[in-house]
Amino acid sequence: MSFGNSVQFTATASDYEDGNLGSALSWSSSRDGDLGTGTSVATSSLSIGTHVVTASVTDSASNTSTDTVTLTVIDGTAATLTISATKVKGTNAPTLRWTNLIGGNVNVFRNGSLVINTVNDGSHQDQAGKGATTYVYQVCETPVGGKCTPQVSVTY
Repeated sequence: MSFGNSVQFTATASDYEDGNLGSALSWSSSRDGDLGTGTSVATSSLSIGTHVVTASVTDSASNTSTDTVTLTVIDGTAATLTISATKVKGTNAPTLRWTNLIGGNVNVFRNGSLVINTVNDGSHQDQAGKGATTYVYQVCETPVGGKCTPQVSVTY
């Protein structure tokens, strides 16, 4: 599911002695903690990543039963990349600016080759070379396999 979308969890619980235990059900996420109580819990605030969601109930004899479901929340927002064709002392030095990438670091690629693994602060100024040419850039989350921006060209 995508980050920010609502998800609803539903369960029933009963036993011979106590009957319906639905109101005693407790819900929790392995990443985010308590989600609420009752037979149905809805949330739109699960953090990005894999969650093990647990429904747990205890009867009057202190017998506890649990059930789990695994859910992965992804960042469904599109990554963007813009480039300004700047020069520094005659060297092509494009300024890259990106949005909607998560994590501490990103990989910057020029013409399909890794240029740098850098802090994910939303910008990087490359030192690409001299002369009239076109460069194609892409910025990707790390580790490899994370979300990437579209490829964007800059021409000098």
